[in-house]
Amino acid sequence: MRLLVIIALLFVATTFCACGDTGDPLPTNTNGSGQVGNITGTVFKDEDGDGLYDPSADTALQGVTVGLWQGSERVAVCNSDGTGSYSLAAPVGDGYTLELTMPSEVECYDPQADIWGHCNTVNGRNVGVACPGDGQDVAAGYRMLNYGPKGFLWELWHAGPVFDRPDVVLVHGYRFVSLGSDGRCDKQFGRLDDLLQTKEDTYNAWLFEFEHGSWGTLDRLEVYADRLDEALEVIGQLTGNRTCSVIAHSLGGFVVRESMVRSETSHVDKLLTLATPHLGIQQVGPVDLRWLLDWSYRVGPKARPEVIPGSRFLWDLNSDLAKSLPQDFASVTGYSEGHTDGLVEVSSASLVQSNADGSVAQQLYFAGVDRSHPDINNIRDTSDEVFQLIRRFLSGGVASLSEYRPSEKPSDYAGHPYVVFALEEEPPAGFPEVIVVETGRTYGSSDVFTQNDETEEGYKLYAVQLRPDDAGEARVYYAPGRFSTIQVTQGQSTMVTRPIGE
Repeated sequence: MRLLVIIALLFVATTFCACGDTGDPLPTNTNGSGQVGNITGTVFKDEDGDGLYDPSADTALQGVTVGLWQGSERVAVCNSDGTGSYSLAAPVGDGYTLELTMPSEVECYDPQADIWGHCNTVNGRNVGVACPGDGQDVAAGYRMLNYGPKGFLWELWHAGPVFDRPDVVLVHGYRFVSLGSDGRCDKQFGRLDDLLQTKEDTYNAWLFEFEHGSWGTLDRLEVYADRLDEALEVIGQLTGNRTCSVIAHSLGGFVVRESMVRSETSHVDKLLTLATPHLGIQQVGPVDLRWLLDWSYRVGPKARPEVIPGSRFLWDLNSDLAKSLPQDFASVTGYSEGHTDGLVEVSSASLVQSNADGSVAQQLYFAGVDRSHPDINNIRDTSDEVFQLIRRFLSGGVASLSEYRPSEKPSDYAGHPYVVFALEEEPPAGFPEVIVVETGRTYGSSDVFTQNDETEEGYKLYAVQLRPDDAGEARVYYAPGRFSTIQVTQGQSTMVTRPIGE
């Protein structure tokens, strides 16, 4: 008889520990019967938002810890299996609570609790659960955590667990000084990070903040590029992936491209930019910088003069695209105001490989959408036109994107192209000037602007903005009666990579 009692006790103990060893004492049986039952269900991410588990629409989550609680005591615990299923043994009764936990494998920051540690990456609970109970499915919401450094010099946000999936990094654009609270990168991309982590689009979406706080974008782009490189190293350590894809908005495109130049081994194999003015931008905010004196370019954010046509930064970035672009690259920009999205010229967002005389050797993938500059990256849902372009690009690169929507030419948008060139010597007063042969249009010295930047060889850089119909042969006069011939492509900003002079 004693042997039978011992065997029965061992059976009960084994049943309670079937899904995990809690080490906690069992609470008083809720109905006093002494019977043991099972609670089963599925842990899932509620993709369609209806609160019910639908295998065809929702994502079952593996490895989530399911804890069964009665009051402040944990009764049982187990982990969901490869199908998201769990099973817990407990005394028959009701009033139980199911809690989901899945701590991060590395230390990160929880903004809600304001703590660093191995923070919980999911939210989810069911209250008032009865035992036995089948179909007790628990929806898991992803929690946003920061995997950046403790000093908050830069931030790397990710929602939910880190899965064995390809990585996509979102890089925000220029940020003005704000009197409000800090803003995360996901606020600039709408629901894009959520939409990339679904049953259909299975990626780890990362949100890179290259400037912490509300002081805006004040530093040089090389500073932000180095921070991005550090963030990509962290992502590689967390996921084991050597490379990632990047979606960058506006100024963020320069940050990514500069990081590729400065990094010995680039982590970026795909780059899609949204409204990045690759050949430069004259208007920053409400001020047209063309009419200001050279010294005013140096006032304010340090990145501002770097993105003006004719800057040394843009010259270095665009004179050798092999160093600053991955093999898969695409540019998408807005045309809400015809040839511009309100800030960026279509002609500048389209990036080309230039011959030495400024003619186009190769046009890289480019497409326009009817969106304004601050709205182009505000991704609303899967039907969003920009999201569809992003989805195709991520799944198959430029080849897949081109099949979905062929590349366009900036000339279709009647843009005002920039032409950037360097002179071998300082020109005399009243020069340089540019004359377009076909249209007969002359751009005098007051139309040709400079920041007094020089190439690495010491040649001074200049830029001029042409009219939409300017195309073909143009003459750059660098002294009375002396000129060099360059080629201008209608609607396409470009640079002349051979210095002009004798």
